[in-house]
Amino acid sequence: MAKSFLGMHIDSRSLNWRATQSRLDNLPGAEVKITALRPVEDGVGIELLDYIVPGKGRPMPSAWKSCDIAHIQIELIVAQLLDGINSYLFL
Repeated sequence: MAKSFLGMHIDSRSLNWRATQSRLDNLPGAEVKITALRPVEDGVGIELLDYIVPGKGRPMPSAWKSCDIAHIQIELIVAQLLDGINSYLFL
């Protein structure tokens, strides 16, 4: 298992497509690379979605704010981050 500054590791990777992904997204022909991150200790995991189809879509407006419907912010709190970075750099 690779070291992680955030206390998470890659748990799985998959490609979702066909009818299942189209139904989940309500988006015909959707193809999505999914990377599941899980904490090294107990806690909530995160799934990162990379949409292959459809493409990148519209550009993100420069004036988006945290109250806009398409905004998301994830805050990860890491205990002793500097110690982790130092141990990683000086192996």
